[in-house]
Amino acid sequence: MSRSPIQTEESIRISEVTKRTGITSRTLRYWEEIGLLESIEGPVGTERRYHPDILDLISTVRTLQSSLGFSLTEIKALVDTDRTFARVKSLLRAEPTEQERKEALLHASEVNRALISRLVDRNQAINRLLEERLKKQARLEELIKETS
Repeated sequence: MSRSPIQTEESIRISEVTKRTGITSRTLRYWEEIGLLESIEGPVGTERRYHPDILDLISTVRTLQSSLGFSLTEIKALVDTDRTFARVKSLLRAEPTEQERKEALLHASEVNRALISRLVDRNQAINRLLEERLKKQARLEELIKETS
C-alpha cells in the first residue's frame, strides 16, 4: 500500500472520492495496491484520505482506459514517469550539486525514453491494425459495388 506522509490542509476522504468520481472504494484500494494511486498517511484505523489532485488523476486514468484502451500497467508507467519528473523537479529546486543534477536528469531521461519506446510500439501496433481494417473495408466496399 502506498501512502504519503499526512497532510491535513488539503485532503479528501475515500468516500468523497467515490462519490465524486463514481469509482468504487474497492477499485481505489486496488489502484493504490498496485501503485497507481497514493493515499495520504493518517492515523491507523481511519478512512483513507487523498490529495485533491487524485480527482484529476482518476479522470486521466478513466480516459486512458476508455478512449485509448490502455491497461493499468501502461497507465502506471505513465504515472510513474510523471512522478519521476516531479521528484527531479523538486530536487532541482533544492540546488543540488552538479553531479546530483546530472544524475537526476539522466535518470528522468532514461525513464522517459522507456515510456516513449512503449508508446511507439503501441502506436505501431495500432497503425498495423488500422491498415488491416482499412484494407478489409475497401474490399467490402468493392464487393458491395459488385453486387449492386
